[in-house]
Amino acid sequence: MSVEKITKQHVLDAVSKIEKEGIKLSASTTYDVVINGKTYPPKGVMRYANLIANGKKEWSHKGGSETNNYLRDFGFEIRSKSSEQESNSTKEDLVSQLSKMGLDNAAIFFDSAKRLLASINVDEGDRRITYGTRSNKRLTITIGQRYSYAYVPEDELPWQFIHNKRMRSTKLINVTEYDSKAYYYYCLNPDEFDTYFDGITKACASQIEKAQVSGYRKYNNPHFEKAIFNADYRTELFKEAFDNQTELTGNVWKLGCHWGSRKPSYFELIKKHSMVIGVPDRFYSAGDLILITEGYTVRALAKVLEPPRAVTEEPEYEEEFLAYEIPYNQEINYAKAEWYELEDDEVFIYQLQQGISKVNASDIRNKAISIWNDRFINYWIFQCNPNEFDFETAVKQKLLNSWTVSAHREKIKKGDKAILWLTGKRAGCYALARITSNPGEAPSATDSHLWKIEPKNIIQAEIEITHNLLPNPILWPIIKGTEDLKDLKVGNQGTNFSATKHEYNTILKLIEQNTETMRNKIDVYINTILYGPPGTGKTYKLNEYKDQFFTDRGIMTSGDDVLREKLADYPFWKILAAVLAASGRALTVSEIVDHPIVKARVNPANKTKPNNQAWADLQSYADNESTQLKDIHRRSIKLFHKESESKWSIASDKKEELADIIGQELIEIAKNPILQPIQSTSFKTRYNFITFHQKYSYEDFIEGIKPLLRDTDIDDQVGDLQFELKKGIFYHCCLEALKLVGYESFDEAYKDSIDNRLAKFESAKSDSTKQFALFIDEINRANISAVFGELITLLEDDKRMGSENEMWVELPYSNEKFCVPANLYVIGTMNTADRSIALLDIALRRRFEFKALYPLYLETEWWSLQLEALNQAIFTCKKNPDFFIGHAFFINRPESEKTKILNTKIIPLLYEYCQNNSDTVKRILEEAGVKIKQSGIKENFQIVAV
Repeated sequence: MSVEKITKQHVLDAVSKIEKEGIKLSASTTYDVVINGKTYPPKGVMRYANLIANGKKEWSHKGGSETNNYLRDFGFEIRSKSSEQESNSTKEDLVSQLSKMGLDNAAIFFDSAKRLLASINVDEGDRRITYGTRSNKRLTITIGQRYSYAYVPEDELPWQFIHNKRMRSTKLINVTEYDSKAYYYYCLNPDEFDTYFDGITKACASQIEKAQVSGYRKYNNPHFEKAIFNADYRTELFKEAFDNQTELTGNVWKLGCHWGSRKPSYFELIKKHSMVIGVPDRFYSAGDLILITEGYTVRALAKVLEPPRAVTEEPEYEEEFLAYEIPYNQEINYAKAEWYELEDDEVFIYQLQQGISKVNASDIRNKAISIWNDRFINYWIFQCNPNEFDFETAVKQKLLNSWTVSAHREKIKKGDKAILWLTGKRAGCYALARITSNPGEAPSATDSHLWKIEPKNIIQAEIEITHNLLPNPILWPIIKGTEDLKDLKVGNQGTNFSATKHEYNTILKLIEQNTETMRNKIDVYINTILYGPPGTGKTYKLNEYKDQFFTDRGIMTSGDDVLREKLADYPFWKILAAVLAASGRALTVSEIVDHPIVKARVNPANKTKPNNQAWADLQSYADNESTQLKDIHRRSIKLFHKESESKWSIASDKKEELADIIGQELIEIAKNPILQPIQSTSFKTRYNFITFHQKYSYEDFIEGIKPLLRDTDIDDQVGDLQFELKKGIFYHCCLEALKLVGYESFDEAYKDSIDNRLAKFESAKSDSTKQFALFIDEINRANISAVFGELITLLEDDKRMGSENEMWVELPYSNEKFCVPANLYVIGTMNTADRSIALLDIALRRRFEFKALYPLYLETEWWSLQLEALNQAIFTCKKNPDFFIGHAFFINRPESEKTKILNTKIIPLLYEYCQNNSDTVKRILEEAGVKIKQSGIKENFQIVAV
């Protein structure tokens, strides 16, 4: 029989016909399959069907078999493989197999295997068990002579195990007879292992009872066996198998699963083949991440594993592609990919209609990468008793960088995430953290003063807090009232408990809600202008915001901050002198600059390198023998001496009086620069306040060239007038906001990766202590366009640093890279009644939220009816509420002062409103019921209330 007479379709039609008759083909089926007039055993047909389904052209086998002859009929090349090759018992074989499985499948398999073996009391070294990696195609656990648990990647139903009862086969589970006491299950979903665990245990226990030694023990892979029983060794193998895989490039694409409108979704097709498809002008690269969407819904993520190639290179895909109305030609390419189907609470919306497109939105890109990186991590609850450990102080002093591990030591690993829980009267979630090291013996303690009892365990895992909830924790009443957290394992005796991804994400949502609640409580947008007529409380509201939301009381100042504060007022040359005095020997410039007090004193925003700055000051204050510096650049104090090999010391004639020159306190700080944190009884503000005026400029606001004031420390200052580049209040506010999220300068932030910047600012959103504000009173009194310049664009919330479309500019004077941080609030006030002020620039108006403040009428106050009547009369006359009179003119004033208020505050304001038209003012007052007296020359004919 010629090969041409047998086609793939012939076999598929035959299998379909048999299955319609209710017969499931297996190796034990006694049913002949007739194809093109020739009879074939079911085993041969099954083998052929599996091979063609996976695009194979050959079949490796050991020894001879009747099946081989039939496969040759079907056009397959048969090649032999030695027993030695097939045993595959090396570490490399296991690592190779793990790589094929993928990290998630490998982790599930090993956890399940360990659980199964523990249930039937099997230990490492038990010769009744074989741990096989034969043919590099599967992982198998064989009890005696029988496969009992296996993962076969190339099978459509890869998860396989024995069970003591027979269930009906479905599309997701195929059940075949194994022997009189067990049945063999083929499953698509690994969750079935948990579903059928009791029956699996019974079937395996039955097999272990009758086994003396495994017949396949000679093929045992000791590395596979060790990895099941030794978590550390398993971690080592996983690292080798998965850390060297294709790294993410950072590029993210969106692939819609409809090849045109009203076409069928091909989601299941590309999922089945673990692939992504594309076109030449949108070419993926290995390591790119793909959002797999149906409509606007992102259902899965896939990492490209190889360069795309034309789909026509794989003829077996033609029928399926055409069935889903996808063109099958050279213009369509495909690439193998590692898939991850999102869980329900991970599914998100991305409203981009194009079928295949590059994702440029930074928030979507980072969300996708975050989900991908976290897809296989574990989640934990780390619990502590505040009566035993001072958690609050540890967080404030930034000393909380590890956590005791007393349970789940083998499972907790680097990269996992933890819910930090405090017990007690105010029990709740006080932080979320990322685990940054595997558990191990704790290093020397730096937090011993925080323990109120002796620590019970020396095993710890290092952590990094990602969400500091100390100012606004998620307390127990909220947790227990949340349905998805009803099973959260908190409040029991212990330190470490398991959690689920869903529980962790639910707490994340509660944090977002709390953050939103906090913002609603502040009742202010990131760019806000409070507007209204005079006396309505605009400036009062600013002061309220300053006090409630941008002032920290009773704060803990770190040792580094204490050092910086102490050094802030010392000139740089005095800092250098203190370092030389403390060392007692000559130092190179690099050694001087490396001293802690020099590092603390250096301004990161200064473009001059510390070494250059130190050289300049050392030479300027050097004695005559040390430098050839021109006299015009030399200072009057000759303090430093340059020795051989470019080392510097204090000039010998200045050593005795050095303490008088620079101060003994500074010398002592240089000798002992490690300062202790201090608890402040005062308060710290996170805002600046300014009032605009008509002459205010860009140079005042951002940066500009300003005259240099004479330095009182310099006797021979050169020239009568010098200039310097000076930063304005807005620049300083932006810098302070940057420091709150962990950057010391704009240059440091600019050089950091966009992912790190986004992560820092995202973390700051949930921490109210990392917000800074600039309050601008009378914001419309300045020429807004001239003052803000390019900031009119940079102020937009989505253009800010740490936002979706962050935008950087180069400042015109300093050429410094600049971007407005996402944690800087700009809150201004605007008087709507002052006609002498220009209207706000339309471009700026579009970028601010406007919050109206109009008069309050308090029924319990004596002035309420009078004020209401006045404003009603003003509206009748002016037809504009912007000319109302505010309640601030009357509030907290006794009724006995009514006449005084009217004559000194209200009537002069009405004259301003009415362009000094006495008749109009008089008509407003009379309509409001205000009694006035007849005035004459003695009263300058002004209206007077009585």
